[in-house]
Amino acid sequence: MLSDINTFMKYKKKKLTPKQYLINRQSAKDTFATQVWMHQNGVLLQNLEVGSVEVFQAAKLANEVLRQYGYLIGAEQAKLLISFLNKAQNPKARIKITQGQSYKILNLTKKIKRLAGKVGK
Repeated sequence: MLSDINTFMKYKKKKLTPKQYLINRQSAKDTFATQVWMHQNGVLLQNLEVGSVEVFQAAKLANEVLRQYGYLIGAEQAKLLISFLNKAQNPKARIKITQGQSYKILNLTKKIKRLAGKVGK
């Protein structure tokens, strides 16, 4: 009886076909690219299911404004954006962020981007 089990357990692992290999490789590349994009935009994978869409949009734009247009914002605006990002990264605090707070950040980032466009001309 024990010898029968051992013969069934000694099966050869099937090799992937070239097409399956390419599919797995492309999937791994896509997953890595997604993770890099999320990290660059300040979105953590573990906190993805917590919070609303507005919070994610505001966090992405706040992160972008701080990185690209930091020279255009004042100390008070920078403090507001950094505190929002800190709240957005904590899952318990993210739940407490209201839509009003998110829209305040979205409006601030839009204002700073407009200012950057005017300065760039």
